[in-house]
Amino acid sequence: MKISLLLIFGVLSMTLLSQSLSINPQNYYYAETGETCSANFTVTNISEEDLDVVVVRFMDEYDITTYFCWGPTCYTPSSYFSTTPITIPAGQSFDGFSGYVQGIPEESNFLINYCFYPEDQPLDRVCAAINFTSIGLSVFNIDDSSVYPNPVNDYLYIDSHGAFNFNLYNLIGNVVFSQSSVGHTRLDISSFQSGIYFYSLASMSSNKELQKLVIAH
Repeated sequence: MKISLLLIFGVLSMTLLSQSLSINPQNYYYAETGETCSANFTVTNISEEDLDVVVVRFMDEYDITTYFCWGPTCYTPSSYFSTTPITIPAGQSFDGFSGYVQGIPEESNFLINYCFYPEDQPLDRVCAAINFTSIGLSVFNIDDSSVYPNPVNDYLYIDSHGAFNFNLYNLIGNVVFSQSSVGHTRLDISSFQSGIYFYSLASMSSNKELQKLVIAH
């Protein structure tokens, strides 16, 4: 176990791209002061064989209660490894990961790293640096935020003074994309077909009127 710990944590500062797994997290997950802040995202097996996947958590010594769940098993705050792997079939995704910070303090931000890898291949991993943040009591006018460029090709940028929720709608009013974030955010919309869409932007205290967005690849 000591050798495994040194092997895993000794290379955390290196940028490694997994050949077998991919993930789709947001940079920020937020909750109101005193509430439980949670992060949920999908892990995809991009290899050609079934994989038994485990999770390792890495973080500074924060004075908080934090834990994670991998599949049906939730691990105690003192646990940093998932002891039970989850089998993800080749080419399939698994949405059973969640990380939590309980009773998040006012105006705070905690950075926690989660790494996913095949059980017997700790170097073939993909990692996410997740910010758990609290909204606190501060409010801002969503009209002061900016969304650009428009028309847009592959990446849409949002500049905001606080936490917001972004929804993208097609012409018949269905939500085709949704994301919550804080501050400056880049959204990858390269997978959407060219055409006319509409978006809404909302904060705790205000909503921005529905705006037209043109996607032109």
